[in-house]
Amino acid sequence: MEKIRILYLDERLLVAYKPAGFDSQAEEGFDPDMVSALKKELKARGESNLYIGVVHRLDKPVEGLLLYARDKGMTADLCQMIQKRQIKKYYCALVRGICPPQWSRAEGTRLENLLATDRRSGNAYVADGVCDETFADAKKAALLVWNVSDTADLIYGNFLKKCEQLPGELLKCEAPAVHYHYREEDPMTENALREDFSFVRICLETGRYHQIRTQLSHAGHPILGDRRYGQADEWNQVLRYPALCAYEIGFHHPVTGEWMTFRI
Repeated sequence: MEKIRILYLDERLLVAYKPAGFDSQAEEGFDPDMVSALKKELKARGESNLYIGVVHRLDKPVEGLLLYARDKGMTADLCQMIQKRQIKKYYCALVRGICPPQWSRAEGTRLENLLATDRRSGNAYVADGVCDETFADAKKAALLVWNVSDTADLIYGNFLKKCEQLPGELLKCEAPAVHYHYREEDPMTENALREDFSFVRICLETGRYHQIRTQLSHAGHPILGDRRYGQADEWNQVLRYPALCAYEIGFHHPVTGEWMTFRI
């Protein structure tokens, strides 16, 4: 399993990379979690302040960047910034199918739905007009999505090589290097890999439970390797985790006012 990485650290906050398979904070059980791992790393660095304030999360199977506070006051400040949408979070994903033309517009396409949670299964659902007593309270969810590339052949070639990373130059765009976690057993055949799929970027306007995975699936473009909201097919044999990454985060530092951007 990959290790966490601290990209930025000062007395008030830190930015860290969460590998797929890590919880964003301690949960029941013995699975690795970011808060425990960060405290261990800070202690190893000789830091006396081991406080880690959680202000946002990533789903356990999703990798990417997370922002944490290092004191209670900063936790409140960062939570308020998130509520005011002052922290920009960008994701990228491989999705099934060729996206509609409007997704290729420079300004992107806005997807807006009501999301609810099924109390029985714990899954999120698009509940536009279909809420009933089995759903938790529905909330508005919105995101912007851009279709970066339909270069399936290029991505296909990289999959055949079983590379650990998907470099941006292969997609002819400024895409980040995204890790895809392959299962070594049961490799897919060439025919199975030669289906249509697209590389997209997403900017969250709201931060709902399983929002990106649910909305993209509802739009007809589920994320490859997503066992919960995607399709049960050969991709689940190739990818250990959904092909989704929180690759960029940007914000004004609450103390200095400096705009800071971090990217993987």
